[in-house]
Amino acid sequence: MKEGRYFAFDTIPHARGAVEVSRSRYRAVLESERRSMLAIPGLLFVAAAYVVLAAGEPRRADRVSGTS
Repeated sequence: MKEGRYFAFDTIPHARGAVEVSRSRYRAVLESERRSMLAIPGLLFVAAAYVVLAAGEPRRADRVSGTS
């Protein structure tokens, strides 16, 4: 936002750069950008949970086979 006008970065090939957009379109762009930024930490948490669960599974299997 500059001087009450709204700008967004246009990613169309051969025409990249800042373009002026309406306020409603600017808000929609910001919302979609935030949504994608929240997905990245979510995927990292899922991957970390998978690693923790996968690391614990061999230990559980060793315990079960050791008591038989």
